[in-house]
Amino acid sequence: MSKQQLNRFNIISLTLAGHLKIKEAADQMELSERQVMRPLIKPIVRK
Repeated sequence: MSKQQLNRFNIISLTLAGHLKIKEAADQMELSERQVMRPLIKPIVRK
């Protein structure tokens, strides 16, 4: 994994654990809130 992928993984993990809000994660990854929510919701929708 690249450094960017590891960073995104850590941020997503913190968001799932409730330590970061979606807005804070989006700001750290320089993405929109919608782009951050996509990997969070995708596994839930597939079930």
